[in-house]
Amino acid sequence: MNLPVGTLLRGGTYRIVRFIDSGGFGRTYEAEHLMLQKRVAIKEFFVKDFCTRNENTSYVVVGIKSKEPLVDKLKSKFVDEARAVSRFRHAGIVQVSDVFEENGTAYYVMDYIEGSSLKDIVRSEGPLSERRALKYIFQVADALKYVHEHNRLHLDVKPGNIMVDGSDNAILIDFGTSKQYDEVSGENTSTLLGHTPGYAPPEQMSKSVMNFLPATDIYALGAALYNLLTGKTPPDANDRISGTMLDPLPASVSDCVRRAVEESMRLNKSQRPQCIEEFLAILRGGEQAKSETKQARPSGTSRPADDSTVWYENNNVGGVSNERRSDKGDRSGGGNDKVAKGGVSDKPSSNPNRAKRWIIVACVIFCLVAGVVNVVYNVVYEDYGSVAACVIVGLVAEYFLLKSLKSGGGYEIQADGTINGHEWIDLGLSAKWATCNVGASSPSDYGDYYAWGETKTKSEYTEDNFCANAMYLGDISGDIRYDAARANWGDTWRLPTQAEIQDLLDRCDWKWINQGGHNGYRVTGPSGKSIFLPAAGYRTSSLHFADEEGGLYWSSTPNESHDRRAVCLYFSNPVHNQDWDFRGLGSIRPVSD
Repeated sequence: MNLPVGTLLRGGTYRIVRFIDSGGFGRTYEAEHLMLQKRVAIKEFFVKDFCTRNENTSYVVVGIKSKEPLVDKLKSKFVDEARAVSRFRHAGIVQVSDVFEENGTAYYVMDYIEGSSLKDIVRSEGPLSERRALKYIFQVADALKYVHEHNRLHLDVKPGNIMVDGSDNAILIDFGTSKQYDEVSGENTSTLLGHTPGYAPPEQMSKSVMNFLPATDIYALGAALYNLLTGKTPPDANDRISGTMLDPLPASVSDCVRRAVEESMRLNKSQRPQCIEEFLAILRGGEQAKSETKQARPSGTSRPADDSTVWYENNNVGGVSNERRSDKGDRSGGGNDKVAKGGVSDKPSSNPNRAKRWIIVACVIFCLVAGVVNVVYNVVYEDYGSVAACVIVGLVAEYFLLKSLKSGGGYEIQADGTINGHEWIDLGLSAKWATCNVGASSPSDYGDYYAWGETKTKSEYTEDNFCANAMYLGDISGDIRYDAARANWGDTWRLPTQAEIQDLLDRCDWKWINQGGHNGYRVTGPSGKSIFLPAAGYRTSSLHFADEEGGLYWSSTPNESHDRRAVCLYFSNPVHNQDWDFRGLGSIRPVSD
C-alpha cells in the first residue's frame, strides 16, 4: 500500500526515498526535493480502514463506495490543517512547506528532522532522567502554548509525535488530527477525531471535544511525561474509568513533577490545569495553586462551563503568550537587592526604589513649577541675576527629571564605557555586551524587532516582503548590509556570533527576574557584572508573541542546513538555550570586540 521508492510527485519536484511510518489517517515518507537537493518528509492522506492503492498507477481509491463522502470530508480536513500549520512559525513545531493534491489523494511536505522520536528513544534507552524528560516537556509545552493561542488543539500529543533533532531539541510533529475553532467556539472542522490509547483523555475518546479546551492536550502532555519517566504507556482512559490505576512513578521523581502528572491526567477535564501556563506553574513547583493562576484566554474562544480557572482578557492576539501579566513580581522567588558595579538590580517593579523614583520625579516637577513662577516674578521686577540663577537651577532639575523618567522603573546600572554613544558591560567574556537592545531607551525596554539579515524595522513581516529569506549569506556579523547592530549603531557594534551566544550560555549565571516592569533574565558573567535581557517576545506577521514570557535574540550565524532559518538565543522561564528559528522578527543585543 506504500508509494514505491523513486515515485515522483508534484510534477517531478519530489522523489520518494523510503517509507517511514503509517497511522490511521496517513503514511509518511522520506523524500528529496530534487531542485534544492535537500531531504524532506511527505505525509500522504491515506485512511487505513477505507483506502486502497492501484499498484500500477499509485492512484488512491476508496474501497467501500458508501464511505467516499466520509473520506472526502477527512481529506478536506487534512488539507485545511496542513495549510494552517504551514503558517506556524515556532522552533518547536515542524515546518510545513507545501501542500498539494495528486493520485486521488492529498500530501503535505515538512522539514525532515534528522533524529529520533521520544518513543524510539525511550524504547531503546528506557526511562529518562527527570532532568532530561523535563527539558523535552518544557519545549513541547512552549510549542503547545503557541498552538493554543492560535486557536487550535493538536489532539495527538504523544512521544511518537515528538522528534528530537541533532541539537537535542524536541519538535512537535503530525497535526493530522488537530482542530481549529471559530470565533464562537463551535467546530469548523470535522467532528471525526483520531486518538491514541493511553494519551487521549475521556472527552476525546468519546468524540466530545466540542469547545476549545487546552486541557485535552494537557492530559496528553502529562501522559507523555509519565511515559518518559516510567518507560510505560499509560492505561487507556476508558480502562482508567473502569478502575485501572497508573503504575507509580519512580521514587526519584520530585514532588512537583508527581503533582503535575497527577493533575494533568485527571479524568475530569475541569479538574486538570486549564492552560499550559498553569501546567508549567505546577511543574516548576513553589508557585500559586492552579485556582489562583491567571492566564490570558486565546482570542475567539469561550470558557467551558465547567472551567474554574481565573481568566482575564488579553490585549494582543496570538503567540506563545500574549498577555501583559498583572503580577509583575519576580518569579524567581525573591531577589538580591545589591547592585554590582556594571550590573543590574533584580528588584521587582513594585520595590521601594520604584516608589522613591516617582517621589523624586514629583519633587522635581514641583521645583520646576516653582522655578517658572519665580522667573516670572523676577522678570516683572527686573532682577535678571535671579532670573539667570533660576534658569540654571531649572536646567539642572530638568536633567534629573529626564534621567529619572528614562530609567524605565527600578533599574540601576553602571556601564564600563560607551562606543559611539551606546553603553557596554565587560562580563568577562570574549566580547563586550551592550546594556540595551537596539531601539531601546533603557535595559528593561524591549527595543525594536528585526528580521534576520535585515537592518530596518517593518510593521508587518511576511515571507513575501523578507529580503534575506532563502539566501545563503554566511555569517553576517559586522556586515553593514545585513547586520542590524552595525547598521543602526555603527562603529564596532555587531550581532553576536553563534560562538559568542554559546559563551554567554555556558559561562554566565542566568536568573529570571522582573526588572523595570518587565520580566527577563539577569545574566551575570565571570567578572561578576550583569546585563538584563528583557522577555521581549518576538513578532511574525503583525502579531506580537510571548512578551513577558520569553525572548528571541538573533545571532549573526545562519543555519547551515536551512536557508530560511538562523541561529538565535531563545529563552523562557526556566529554559535558556541556543536554537534556530525562522528568520522572522526578533530582538538585537549588540556586542563589540
